[in-house]
Amino acid sequence: MKETYNAFDEDKVKEEIWNKVKEINKTMPAYKYIREIIVTQEELIKTTTQKVKRHEEIKKVL
Repeated sequence: MKETYNAFDEDKVKEEIWNKVKEINKTMPAYKYIREIIVTQEELIKTTTQKVKRHEEIKKVL
């Protein structure tokens, strides 16, 4: 993000990501829209098959 978009702080990173998400959402049906993102520096919790444990990640954030 730093090299490509000149985004150094978390707010600028979120802003750049949301701009891309808005472009993608325009091409998708409403039920597939991306409605929320979470930016983190930490490694995500994964299963043994390398899938993200979304419920565990949400518990950690909230």
